[in-house]
Amino acid sequence: GKVGGAWMHESFLSRLADGSECAYDFGWHDFHAHGHGEYRGERFVPLPYTRWSINLIAFRMEDLAEARAADLAEDDEAELSVMVHHRMGKRACAIG
Repeated sequence: GKVGGAWMHESFLSRLADGSECAYDFGWHDFHAHGHGEYRGERFVPLPYTRWSINLIAFRMEDLAEARAADLAEDDEAELSVMVHHRMGKRACAIG
């Protein structure tokens, strides 16, 4: 929930300040190693494990080139974690 999210943000910032951010180093994680999802009729349905929280994520501008404002307003996490990458034919990876 929101309390847990706030705690995680504060924990990260605290570790950044004291130089112990290596606690967040988990290597590479490929969110889309097994694909993005599939179309069901006209609607694209993401695989359940391809959606991820966008808290504490840094994006490069070119990674957001295909983002659609209306879709961001409706569900920003689905748009940024799955749909943009699906449209661009790319996979999203987290580097800890």
